[in-house]
Amino acid sequence: YRATLSLLSTVPTSAVYRQGTEATIRHKLSIVERTTANGANDVAAAERELDDGQIEEALQLARDELTLAEKMLEWKPCVS
Repeated sequence: YRATLSLLSTVPTSAVYRQGTEATIRHKLSIVERTTANGANDVAAAERELDDGQIEEALQLARDELTLAEKMLEWKPCVS
């Protein structure tokens, strides 16, 4: 999630793609941080709160979102 947020920071703040994606990624990152805080590793809680299926599926979705962010930077649809 942090890598995706880093990429999104290079997209104009006025871009709807950045606004929506950044909000979603920040929310998911907060869930992961909360369920792994203080050495905890509550995978079941993370799965339940992320609501993306099993943790492996959530990881794949995170990778896919990173790939899409890379493509969006390449395609530059947010630049007029």
